[in-house]
Amino acid sequence: MYEFAWNSPIEVGPGYAIKSPHTICIPFVFGTGDAAAAMVGSGRDRDSLSEKMMDAWIAFARTGNPNHKGLPEWKPYQAAERATMVFDSECSVVNDRGREDRLALDAYPAYTPEKGAMRQR
Repeated sequence: MYEFAWNSPIEVGPGYAIKSPHTICIPFVFGTGDAAAAMVGSGRDRDSLSEKMMDAWIAFARTGNPNHKGLPEWKPYQAAERATMVFDSECSVVNDRGREDRLALDAYPAYTPEKGAMRQR
């Protein structure tokens, strides 16, 4: 499990940065930051994070384990710990990230498309 928490420096209006929208991690994973500079900007911070993400995906593709020397130890996801790699300028592993939100949502039924109805979690 990972979370891409890096915020883009690109502003879409005075004081309105795009931050970290859905799919912004893709240029980091594939090393295409220059082609996506209009969304991700440029600079050493961006390129360093891209290297870390590319190395994690390559390691995972080769071995089934995303760990490499550029990241803190990233344990396999288990429900007891919920280890989540947070990709940002400084990468870190956080256990049970978003715990309060997850627990708050437990009070609401989940939609199951196969039944077309809500069910209790």
